[in-house]
Amino acid sequence: MIQYELKDNVVAHFPAIFKGLGSKPNVIHMALDVELHTAVLVVRVAGGRPIHCGKCSRSSIVALAKELIQRRHRVVLAEEACGFGYRFHRTLRELGVEAYVVATEMLNRKRKTNRRDAAKLLDQLYDYDVNGHKKALRIIRVPTIEEQKKRRLCRMRSQLIKVRNIMEAQGRGLLFDFDFHQVPQGWWGPRKWPKLRAKLLAHDPWLIGMLQHHQRLLIAQQKRIAELEREIARDSNYDAGKVAKGLGQTTFDSLQREAIDWKRFGNAKQIGSYIGCCPSEFSTGSNQKLGSIDRMGNRRMRTLLVEAVWRLKKWNPTWRGFEKFPHVFGCHASVRGATRKKAVVACARLLAIDLWRLQTGRATLKELGLKPAQA
Repeated sequence: MIQYELKDNVVAHFPAIFKGLGSKPNVIHMALDVELHTAVLVVRVAGGRPIHCGKCSRSSIVALAKELIQRRHRVVLAEEACGFGYRFHRTLRELGVEAYVVATEMLNRKRKTNRRDAAKLLDQLYDYDVNGHKKALRIIRVPTIEEQKKRRLCRMRSQLIKVRNIMEAQGRGLLFDFDFHQVPQGWWGPRKWPKLRAKLLAHDPWLIGMLQHHQRLLIAQQKRIAELEREIARDSNYDAGKVAKGLGQTTFDSLQREAIDWKRFGNAKQIGSYIGCCPSEFSTGSNQKLGSIDRMGNRRMRTLLVEAVWRLKKWNPTWRGFEKFPHVFGCHASVRGATRKKAVVACARLLAIDLWRLQTGRATLKELGLKPAQA
């Protein structure tokens, strides 16, 4: 009788990797294109040719990294940021892997596959680690679990507000469709709904039955938003004497949690790049052509800053950002359209830089021409 021996170990799963390893410690570079449960893995051993390992489970990649670390090899790994959390990354870091999370970008122009993306990311990682090209990767700061939870509160609040606005617009559209045009803002609220309901009884009672479900959901949605705001406020370091008037506590807390740590930005260019408000550029020779902002940054911070600019226009009109665009924000300004939008985005970038200067002690509100929320 023939007896078969099943080789269920990491060496048998990745023979091409361990075949090229010698007795001396080597440097192994690994790149992942992460999916929900798996990842496409490409490995380079001691600067050799790329080894395409195909689609692997996360547990097998962790086992591979653990085996290589136990054999005293240096493992350097890069993975693109995704919406699947940081637990996998933290597990690799705990094993001793030099793991990096990098910002997503279009790595291959004409043809895009996970295999091609992982191979391109491996080349960039090798260039970053071996050749010292520090701009080859756009490395993301991975937050701690506590920082991630705090940031998630603000993000969940903004998502719920977006859903609430959509549901409110659906009810308004229903009323407009049946020739009822006297729809107040926030028609679903506990004070406005009884008055609206009385008017609809005279207009068409059928509409009340159509809106009641939406109204109950909107009330529950608003209740949850208020709960999140109270929870955010409980852990806030908001000081009205040190925050510009018009910024608001909720906006201030959201910006603080999105930035995580203002001191990690070494200069004004870094904070401007982080929010994605740097201009795109198409230059050659002596000709320089600057385009629209590249949007390669934190879009949530960018949205919060644009909203804050309009509030500052009312409560802090002497801010230095408005003085740079008198044709847009002056008393007799009549500029509209694209020119106005560009000025607002430019002011959002200046506001981010000023907040960075304030939070790191490089400037005061008075030096920036800002009035505090409470004197």
